[in-house]
Amino acid sequence: MWPPPRPYGRGLRPQILDENRYVFALKTQQLFTAIEDLFKQIAKVFENQIDDLSAYHKALLKRMNVEVVGVRPAVISDESFVFLDRLRAFRHFIRHAYDYELDVDELKLLQRKIHNKFSDVLNDINNFQRFLEKVVEGYHQAQN
Repeated sequence: MWPPPRPYGRGLRPQILDENRYVFALKTQQLFTAIEDLFKQIAKVFENQIDDLSAYHKALLKRMNVEVVGVRPAVISDESFVFLDRLRAFRHFIRHAYDYELDVDELKLLQRKIHNKFSDVLNDINNFQRFLEKVVEGYHQAQN
């Protein structure tokens, strides 16, 4: 098991608790990475590249929250932006916190946020998919 269990006060915490925390943390950062990969594809098709690579991840997220007039609607709502920005920050933390004990209360809060807010992100993505379907339909009609 990585990281190995650590002593806490009078003894070792049950390993399953540590393991579950790390599994949740890794799966959460993978979830955000998958969403970000989708956003990269959208940006590649509909927009120019992001020039400032030092703030690339946040800039990409901001772009998905903005309508490109005459090109595409905003992909995500303001509420989804705030939620996804929290996941982005968490992913950054997980990727760079090599020797840090994960706080159970913080993880529970993040779990509640995912439970309460992820459906909003899915709705936003579904709305964008409907926009794409209309674009394709308009293209086919124009060809006939």
